[in-house]
Amino acid sequence: MITDLSRCGTPVALIAMGGLFKFSIIKKNLKALTAGVSFRLIVIPALMITASIAFGFRGKALTGLMCLFAAPCAVSSFNLAVIMDSDRDLTAQLVVFTSLFSLGTLFFWICLLRGAEFI
Repeated sequence: MITDLSRCGTPVALIAMGGLFKFSIIKKNLKALTAGVSFRLIVIPALMITASIAFGFRGKALTGLMCLFAAPCAVSSFNLAVIMDSDRDLTAQLVVFTSLFSLGTLFFWICLLRGAEFI
């Protein structure tokens, strides 16, 4: 019973964040949103995966590092932004858009590393 309840944390947080999500503010935050999504899903993974390969990581270890560096923003960052009285709208947009675009970028990183025979 308790384990079933613990599995509901992320979906409930996503539903709550979705209820507060405002599409009208996307235009206002477009520069910050573009920079945040680009850095989170492309720039940082490119730098860190390259460094990991240079340090000799291959196979399962490199796959784990790739998943760590190329993952979308965590849902809990929205809760933290609300508690810290930060820009919750931008944080919600970053969570939504990094989650959406990570479908393509994770596929890209996996194909790139598989093609280069690192994983």
